[in-house]
Amino acid sequence: MTVHYGYPDPDAPDAQKQQPAQPESAAVLLPGQTLKGRIEAVLFMTGKALSVQDIAQMIDAPYEETEFALMELMGDYNFREESSLEIDDTDGYILQVKEEYGDIVNKMMPLEMSAAELRTLSAIAIKAPVLQSDLIEWRGATAYDHIANLLKRKLITKRREGRSYILNVTRNFHEYFKLTADKKDLAHLVKLIGKEDKNEPNIPEIQRHEGDYEEARFDAFGNPI
Repeated sequence: MTVHYGYPDPDAPDAQKQQPAQPESAAVLLPGQTLKGRIEAVLFMTGKALSVQDIAQMIDAPYEETEFALMELMGDYNFREESSLEIDDTDGYILQVKEEYGDIVNKMMPLEMSAAELRTLSAIAIKAPVLQSDLIEWRGATAYDHIANLLKRKLITKRREGRSYILNVTRNFHEYFKLTADKKDLAHLVKLIGKEDKNEPNIPEIQRHEGDYEEARFDAFGNPI
């Protein structure tokens, strides 16, 4: 039996001629772009750790090609000892500032907030994405002020979804606390918070119930109550 590498067998009938294997479509790059550059742009813009599949979908490239380029990019960052950035792969992939440069992060984004605000922030991070109405039920009405301050510091995002709001943490949050999307690492944040304020109620962990969206009510400022 003759093996024809990648080519149709000339002796086979036309209806049964062997077709060469079709490789997965290669990534389409615009002029001046590289695949590693596109991956780096995605990691720079995101605020959470991403899987290889997530990145491949965002840059419209094959999985294997994306994975190979990502490994090369990580090698580039590891080789650049003078760089202040690194790609952390603890739980997915995220571009972040190295711990050695934390003083720069602190100067650019000073974190001056009460223990109560930090607890609200940790609640959002651990539950993210979380309904604002759930957070208020858990943390109390004072959390409205906490949310406003966290939004000003660009540590969280707030968007309307249906008849409620969804809260999530931002890239700034991950940069400041050097955390990935692994929620187990958020125990570090809890340690930073300190003791609960004396005037704050000890409310048990929130539970999401079916119908939360439909039952949401809003005050004069558009916040769920």
